[in-house]
Amino acid sequence: RQMCIRDSISIAHNGNLANSLSLRHKLVDKGAIFQSTSDTEIIIQFVISKLKIVEIPIPTYYGFEFHAIHIKYAIQVCLETLKAKIQKLGLVYEKKFDCESESAYFDLSKENRDLETLLEKAKIPIPKWKEVKKNTILNEARKIGFPIIIKSSNNSGSRGSTKLFNEKGLNAAYNLAKKNSTTGKVLIEEFLEGEEQSVEIFFDENQKCTFLNVVDRFFSDGKWSIELGHVNPTKIRQKTELELFNLTKKSSYVMNVNFGVFKSDTIITKNGPKILEVTPRLSGGFDSQKTTPISSGRNFIRAAIRLSIGLPVDKNDFIRKQKKFSAVWTILPNPGKIKSVKGIKQVKRMKGIKEIIMLKNKNDKIPKIINNAQRPAYVISEAKTYSQALKIAQNGASKIKFQME
Repeated sequence: RQMCIRDSISIAHNGNLANSLSLRHKLVDKGAIFQSTSDTEIIIQFVISKLKIVEIPIPTYYGFEFHAIHIKYAIQVCLETLKAKIQKLGLVYEKKFDCESESAYFDLSKENRDLETLLEKAKIPIPKWKEVKKNTILNEARKIGFPIIIKSSNNSGSRGSTKLFNEKGLNAAYNLAKKNSTTGKVLIEEFLEGEEQSVEIFFDENQKCTFLNVVDRFFSDGKWSIELGHVNPTKIRQKTELELFNLTKKSSYVMNVNFGVFKSDTIITKNGPKILEVTPRLSGGFDSQKTTPISSGRNFIRAAIRLSIGLPVDKNDFIRKQKKFSAVWTILPNPGKIKSVKGIKQVKRMKGIKEIIMLKNKNDKIPKIINNAQRPAYVISEAKTYSQALKIAQNGASKIKFQME
């Protein structure tokens, strides 16, 4: 549990979905934004998207099977549900059932609760921005000044985002952002120059904040800002790192998030650090999943899971057990249908290569890559120094070649 937004749906358990992967891909293509890898969230996304859910029989050795459940587990689910209902009557209290306190949720549906407005009112440094319509975008862009970013107000993986250096292409960028926005809202934002980071913090059951990690992120130039990779941990000065942690912590309080994980994307400009984005989750891009355990032996995902299911936080998950560096670098092939991929075996034998992640295979189609969700492959490295880790990952990625039909 990271935050609770009041609604009319609650799911305790849905088992395993046999076709979860294909369903997830279809939902993502329709614009769904997933916050976890659980099958349960697929059901929630179906409800949000107003899609029909049909249960079909699964052929097994014993015939067709719809559902089977252990009776002891079923009883436990019923008891936990009963306790939650009793708590609503004020007769008992357990923190894990408290999803309605003001500190546990925020509502972004009200205009005066928009994220950028909240951060501005709290005097947290962010880029200049404005919500725009098609008939106002030109004037607002001129006020902010080029270069600018045009983006949807509520999507992930940079879907719908375009960087423009002048007025040319403004309408096309607006249409792309609107198409990728589930609310139809489009924002323009000042484009800032500087080094970018991802910052993670953690609140335990007593709302005590622990500063977790900062990584350095790298992006492509040009119209589409594709994240090329990152190095974990950062090489910025400790004083600056502390500034980023405190900015992230202040942002979490503004959003009334004081339980679980919270992360920000930041940039260090000539005028100091600024917040680009905040969200109540851990970093993606194989940061918390891969490069944090590789570089330090820490396990933030395990800590977050333990907290969310009511178990005590194991401080060992936060202790740095080794001092290494790990980097991720993406592979960006030309668009087309994949005929073959060369160089994987060679790269696997390279010193310092920890893993190669391939999301596309032979006969898959690669589109023109204009957002982070379309990146097809990654190389992950490990080294004793920052520069070595980055060089190994970049070198490995350069040796993997996609052959297109």
